[in-house]
Amino acid sequence: MQAMNKELENQLRKHFSCDKRRVSLVATLILGLLKLSQSSLSKWCKTLTGERSLEARYKQLQRFARFFRFSSKLYAQFIWREYGQGKEVYLTLDRSEWKMRGKWVQVILVGIAHQGMSIPIVMADA
Repeated sequence: MQAMNKELENQLRKHFSCDKRRVSLVATLILGLLKLSQSSLSKWCKTLTGERSLEARYKQLQRFARFFRFSSKLYAQFIWREYGQGKEVYLTLDRSEWKMRGKWVQVILVGIAHQGMSIPIVMADA
C-alpha cells in the first residue's frame, strides 16, 4: 500500500502545484476512498497513517477541507491526460440521485471507461 501511495503522489505532483503534505494527504484520501467506498471524514480519518489519535486526524481533514479549493477544470485535465490519451476512448454517462441534508439531489456524471470502471471527468446537477 505504501508503494502505491508513493506512486500516486508522484503522479499527482506532475499535475498539481501543492506542497508535499497536501499531495500526500490527497493521495492517501484517494486510496482510502477506493478502499472504503465511503465519503465521510470520520471514515477517511481511519485511513490516515501515523501515531496521531483519530481526533487529530479528523481535525487535519477538517483543516484541509476548509482551506483547499478544488478546481474541477484542473481535475478534468488531469484525468484526461492520464486516461484519455489512448487510441479509443469510451465515455460513460451516469445519472444518480442522492439524499443530502434531507433534500434529493440529481447528479449527471461523464466519465472515461477504464479497466471495467468509470473514472468521472465532469459532474453537473440535474
